[in-house]
Amino acid sequence: MLAVASGSDRDTLRLAGLVALEDPPRADSGLLVRGLQDLGVRVVMVTGDNLATACAVAQRVGIGSRAAAADALDHLDGSRALDHDVYARVFPEHKIKLVRLLQAAGHIVGMTGDGVNDAPALKQADVGVAVASATDVARASAGVVLTVAVFLSIGVMLTNTFIITPLLIVLLLFTNDFVTMSIATDHVSYSRTPDRWNIKTLMLTGGALAVLVLLLSFTVFFVGRDVLGLPLTQLQTLVFVMLVATGQGNVYLIRERAHFWQSRPSAWLVSTSMADLAVVASMATIGVLMTPVSPLLCRAAGCGCRIFAYPRSVESAYLPTL
Repeated sequence: MLAVASGSDRDTLRLAGLVALEDPPRADSGLLVRGLQDLGVRVVMVTGDNLATACAVAQRVGIGSRAAAADALDHLDGSRALDHDVYARVFPEHKIKLVRLLQAAGHIVGMTGDGVNDAPALKQADVGVAVASATDVARASAGVVLTVAVFLSIGVMLTNTFIITPLLIVLLLFTNDFVTMSIATDHVSYSRTPDRWNIKTLMLTGGALAVLVLLLSFTVFFVGRDVLGLPLTQLQTLVFVMLVATGQGNVYLIRERAHFWQSRPSAWLVSTSMADLAVVASMATIGVLMTPVSPLLCRAAGCGCRIFAYPRSVESAYLPTL
C-alpha cells in the first residue's frame, strides 16, 4: 500500500488516498512449481516480504500456506526445516542458514535467486541457479567468462598459442568468487533518485572497459615474451595473475557511483580481496597448479593492471549498472 498526500509544505500535508500495488508472479510460475513437485522436489519460498504477502504469493503459485517468520529458524533443526512452505522476513544470513540446516539433514538443496543478497545461499547450495533477470553476481561472472573467452580466441589467432590454459581459467573464476560474494557486505551510497538505464551508454562503457583489459592483457603477454624472453608457461602464469588483479580492481572501480574513495569498503570486502591476491601471488611464486614466476613479475602485473584499469570516464558511466 502506498499512501499519497498533498499540500504546499510539510505542515499542510493531508492524506489524499491509498494506492494498492501488486507485483504478480509470472504466468508460468505455477506450472513450474507443479512440474518440480511432480519430480519429487519440495519447493520452499524464502523471501524478505512480510508473512501476508508471502502466503498470498505462495498459495497463488501452488507452494503451500504453512508459513513462519525468519526467527523460527533459530529453533528448528534440519529434520523440521521443511515443516513450513514459506519463510518470510528473512535476511541473507537466514537463507544460508536454511540451506545448511537442510543439508545437515541429508537433503540435496537447490537454491534460486536474482540478487547479491542471495549470493551466499546460492554458493552454499548443492545446486545454485541464477534466474534470467539475475543481477550483480550472475552478470559479473558472465562478464569475466566473456572477456576471457575473447582474450583467449584473439590470442590464439595472433600467437598460435593458448595464452591462458583452461585450468587457469577455472582457477580465475574460483578465486574471484570469494570477492564477488563479499560484495553483499559492502556499504556504499544508495541512489536518492530513481535510476534510468541508458543501454547505449552501458554498452559503450562496458565495451571500453573490456577493450582496456584486453589491451593490458596483450601488453603483458608481448612484453613478457619479446622483452623479458619468458617461456610460454611463465607467460600464462603472469597473464593469470594480471587477470585476477584486474578483476579485483574492477570491483572497487564500480562499487561507488562517484569516486571510489567516497565511501570506505567493508572490512569483509577488503580482507577478502587482500587474501585473494596474497594466495594467488603465493601460488604463482611457488608454482602451485602453474609454472612459478618471479615475485617481482607478479607484483608488476598486479600494480600495472590497477593503474591501467582506472579511467574516470568509464567509472562514472559504468556505475549505474549497480
